[in-house]
Amino acid sequence: MTGVHPLFEPFDGSPLSNDWTLSKGVQVDADGLRLTTDEPEQAGLALLSAESFPAGSDLVIDFDYAVTGGQGVGGLGDGFSVLLLKSGTDAPGAHGAGLGYSFVNYGKLYESGVADGYVGIGFDTFGDFATGLTGTGGTDRRPDDVGVRGAGSRFEGFPWLGGAAVEGGFRGGWADGRHAQVWVAGGHLRVTLWSADRPEPNVVVKDLDVRAQLKEPFMIAFAAATGDATAEHRIRNVEVTLPASVSLGVDAPAEVKPGEPLTYTMTVWITGLNDCPDAVVHATLSPHLTVLEGPGCSDFNYASHGQGSIVSGVLTQPVSFPAPTDAADKPMETVTLRCMPAPGYEGDVQFDAWVTTESRVNTSDQSRDSKRTVVRS
Repeated sequence: MTGVHPLFEPFDGSPLSNDWTLSKGVQVDADGLRLTTDEPEQAGLALLSAESFPAGSDLVIDFDYAVTGGQGVGGLGDGFSVLLLKSGTDAPGAHGAGLGYSFVNYGKLYESGVADGYVGIGFDTFGDFATGLTGTGGTDRRPDDVGVRGAGSRFEGFPWLGGAAVEGGFRGGWADGRHAQVWVAGGHLRVTLWSADRPEPNVVVKDLDVRAQLKEPFMIAFAAATGDATAEHRIRNVEVTLPASVSLGVDAPAEVKPGEPLTYTMTVWITGLNDCPDAVVHATLSPHLTVLEGPGCSDFNYASHGQGSIVSGVLTQPVSFPAPTDAADKPMETVTLRCMPAPGYEGDVQFDAWVTTESRVNTSDQSRDSKRTVVRS
């Protein structure tokens, strides 16, 4: 990967920030990236040609979407998709049920899928992306469904890998606040949805194994399609971020005596495939403590640190981690503070620490820790 991350594209009508290849009929205006109009029998694709990702890459794709219209004889449809494709694959797959990714076989009408697709995540309003019309395997029709099909080329492949129903479907304009996140890490896929009326994350596809599909370098694309069912499909505020698993733990004594120094040791480490050049360790100190020494840092396995500070009882310590090369020798940083309880104070002192990053999505479930120490005679 050679691009700058996070990679962001607002699709707000201003000049594009990144290199995109748009198929015929796809356009960008102040209202977003329009993949289809509310007309029948269309397929459109927008390929992020700025960067190719190595096989096995971990990444997170966030975007807002709008699905409006539905004047076709088949109602609202068919749907849109997020695609992981072989580099340079810039023509859409079939219209209608193919969602611009896979083929369709309607008997008398047989239309090609993309030339070299690896994974297609379909946000399927009409429901036929899951059926045998669009690839090997499948189920009955599944309206309002996030469905995933695997690798295929033109008229072959595109196996059904799984999917999940989405309550309320995908219809909505920008005011409805519809947002999606596609997360690929360790060869597994996760899809999460948000909306204005459901602001909490809704994980609809969780840890689907796509390792067998992603064996070659790939590019990211968005596609959409209509058939007898129609909709205007739009995308905006696309952000491609690399996930990193940065964890933190705190060590401190459970009890100290008045006048006895209290040492906090924060250990921060990275696992996974990606680096994290801009991790920051934060901590809040009890007002009953005075810092005697610190922050003091120690680097392990090519981790490094910047200048730390403590302002108004809040620690800020920059840390940088390379990508791990060996699970047994993960890059690690220790940050130490030596403190003294206030004279005459007895009682609890609380210490809360956490780690953040601006350029990565932290996937660790251990990014913060707390310790309570009792000061008593």
